[in-house]
Amino acid sequence: MNHSIDDQKDTKASNFRTLAPLYWDRAYRVLPLELGAKRPAKELKGWQGYASGPLSTDKRAELISRYSNRGLGILTGTELSERYRLGAIDVDQDAFVAMVEVVLGAVTCAKRGKKGLTAFVRYSEDLKSTKVVDSTSGGAIDILLGGKFCVLPPSIHPETLMPYEWVGTPLLEADHESLPVIDRETLRLLKTIVGSPHAQSLTSGTGTHDAGVALTAQLVAYGCEDQQITAIVIALLPAGYDGNSLAELPEWIESARKKGFADTAKKDGGGRGDTTSAAEALLAKLKECGVELFHDDRGRGFISVPTKTNGILTYLLSSSAAASMFQQLYYTVTGKALKEMACTEVTALLQARAMFDGPCEKIFTRIGRFGSDVVIDLGGSDGSVVHITAGGYQVLCRSPVRFVRTAGMLELPKPTSGGDLRQFQKLLGLSEDTYILALAFLLNALRPGGPYLCLLVEGEQGSGKSFLSSVLRKLIDPNQAEKVRLPENERDLMVMADALFLLVFDNSSGMSANVSDALCSLATGGGYVSRKLYTDGELYMTNATRPFIINGISDVATKSDLIERVIPVEMRRMEDEARRTEAEMNDEIEIILPGLLGALYTAVACAVKNENQTVVSNNIRMADAARWLAAAESATGMAEGTIVNALIHCQTERIIERTNNDVVGAPLKDILQTGPFEGIIADLLLRIKPERPPRYFPDTPLKLSKHLDRIKTGLKLTGIHLERGKRSKKGQVIRIWMEGQENERSISASPPGAPVY
Repeated sequence: MNHSIDDQKDTKASNFRTLAPLYWDRAYRVLPLELGAKRPAKELKGWQGYASGPLSTDKRAELISRYSNRGLGILTGTELSERYRLGAIDVDQDAFVAMVEVVLGAVTCAKRGKKGLTAFVRYSEDLKSTKVVDSTSGGAIDILLGGKFCVLPPSIHPETLMPYEWVGTPLLEADHESLPVIDRETLRLLKTIVGSPHAQSLTSGTGTHDAGVALTAQLVAYGCEDQQITAIVIALLPAGYDGNSLAELPEWIESARKKGFADTAKKDGGGRGDTTSAAEALLAKLKECGVELFHDDRGRGFISVPTKTNGILTYLLSSSAAASMFQQLYYTVTGKALKEMACTEVTALLQARAMFDGPCEKIFTRIGRFGSDVVIDLGGSDGSVVHITAGGYQVLCRSPVRFVRTAGMLELPKPTSGGDLRQFQKLLGLSEDTYILALAFLLNALRPGGPYLCLLVEGEQGSGKSFLSSVLRKLIDPNQAEKVRLPENERDLMVMADALFLLVFDNSSGMSANVSDALCSLATGGGYVSRKLYTDGELYMTNATRPFIINGISDVATKSDLIERVIPVEMRRMEDEARRTEAEMNDEIEIILPGLLGALYTAVACAVKNENQTVVSNNIRMADAARWLAAAESATGMAEGTIVNALIHCQTERIIERTNNDVVGAPLKDILQTGPFEGIIADLLLRIKPERPPRYFPDTPLKLSKHLDRIKTGLKLTGIHLERGKRSKKGQVIRIWMEGQENERSISASPPGAPVY
């Protein structure tokens, strides 16, 4: 089939509209192509800036509308994990493709155009884009990192006028961990080979003896092992080569070693031999330290390292925190930096041991459960924890449960006795109602495994919403990521929940229905399943249960399911004469924090002691959380029932307020002023539907029926009752009335002029 440049506007295979959303969903940065070129569309000035983060929803819609039938390309640099980003190695010459595959180890995801191959790889952030130059043409391999642009299949090649093709697994289906790693050592080896004139001679298939002897000596001097040298030479020779060089190769290697070329690698401290010895040295030190390896029920490998005080620190093996720990340990032993390739080698081996030799264990972040006890990771370098039992709390040097250390985690101070929780109220100038609700959130957040009530902090600018959130984080889970933006999708929310115990969403102004539902699941532990991150074929599963804070101006959470799980707090702007600077208050917090924690942990101990004997009404939503709070109440100095009654009152008021302002609740209340309604759902819709329905108005009988079910609790609290009758051919009869109208005659089912059914 013959193609033309104009086919890019018609070829469905390269349709930007179809493919771009799939890449965006996996956090890849893709842009439309300029017609007949390998660069982004010419109208996208400063396109390099799009590599810094995800495109906004509006920008995505604009690109799809304007360039819907274009091909597409990807900006390298997408974050794949805590350690790695997405890169590409563009091999321009066919003769070097097999050699690059040998050096990288295994190319699992690549694309091919007119010639050569582009392999997708992982790289660490400190590596920069570069060019690997050969000895003749001045360019053979482009290392595309940090925002460089790369055309993706099945876009049309501007010279061949044929689609680019995938080699191996397409990027949308590729498991990130299967992508080879490009690091400084790999890059150095590529430059050694490609830059050698002898490599070019081998690819020609002529004069291979002298070229082979010379290149072999270079590879021995670099530090390559015999097997790797053999694989590289075979990869460089042309297909169908039938000369004697391969038979002579073992002699060349032996001769180079006898002549002392290997001593060059040892003297220079470079090459793969050095990598191997570094990995062996680190593994030996880890064994000496008595590390423990295990995995969790999600198949993730972990390593626990003893501390000098007999504590333990646990790391996810694939995390940057683990890599940093390896670096520190290796440096203390050798006084040298651990090269990335050696670190990768060690990590891969430990991962295998953790998965296949280690036990499956429960892992916690910051707050854990040991039987009926509560254990809190203080986050310090000694691994000490607070162990809370029915009899009180104590600091232990070694945790009875496994806590994982994540990036950004900060240390909690050791608790002290004699603190007063009212100091927290006084410092922030909280009203009595707000103090009770904030304390309820604090106590609930320290219940391992949840369920958790969300703290919804609202108020005008300058009312201290963000500062209250910051102080609560200091008391529960201090972290460098103090406050974050509410994510736009469920996947990003669950990724955050994997990394943090307490989530604090700052300056929120609203959320999608999907995110609202995901937050409900996060509060109760409903779990999350989707395609594996950036992969189509395999499932990504997590079952995190987390407390969270949302602060905003107003009306952040509106769905009834989420409202029933929140503790709403409204902050008032302080008078100017009563205001203090944040710096002053932060200084005071640091002074009183140990005592506050002591008082808080004493209340948690009270909850542990009384929880099984405490009874609360079954009508309370999140009854387990309410029972925990009631069990802790006697240690707070409050009268029995104060906290639970405050929760019931504030949630009831919130639901009533939302129902009175609901798109159905408000007009329904209006028509009931003249009497009860009785008729089918379609008739009710005709009565309450405004001429210009607002957004989210249920504009069909089915949608209205479901909406009434969702707000039924709120309607009842506002004095509106609903009763469904028998279903007929016309539809189900429904009767709705206000309190006091039980015996009144129903109003006409249909408004004047309505169609007759």
